[in-house]
Amino acid sequence: MSVVSGNVLLTGATGGIGHSIARAFAAQGADLVLTGRRADVLEPLAAEVGGRALACDLGDGAAVDRLVAVAGAVDVLVANAALPASGPLLEYTQEQIDRALEVNLRAGDLRLSTDELVALDVASDPRPADYPYGELGREQRGRRIGG
Repeated sequence: MSVVSGNVLLTGATGGIGHSIARAFAAQGADLVLTGRRADVLEPLAAEVGGRALACDLGDGAAVDRLVAVAGAVDVLVANAALPASGPLLEYTQEQIDRALEVNLRAGDLRLSTDELVALDVASDPRPADYPYGELGREQRGRRIGG
């Protein structure tokens, strides 16, 4: 399995970037599970790429737990979902800030264990060989991490 194949869970599949990512993974033979809040947009895309559509609001913890249970084994997670925002931060309510943090930062792990996460593929990495990757290190990119 390469990083662009296997079982791929793509969040934020209802937007233009999500559509492009889904088509790119499908072209590489990936088995796709597509998520987003709008089933009416997900289902035609899933039919096009031969994937499964699972509508899910990543701001709802119980919905995320159901998604993880229904999605099955995941080789690659593409955390593409995000809530757009603009304007001065001080004009946001605490609820708006909490929801943005839940969707944009916390839901990205989808409550997956490290056994289910995959490091990025170094072959598609445009950064120079001496880029400071941190503790993962360039030589580990593209390999399964955890377990």
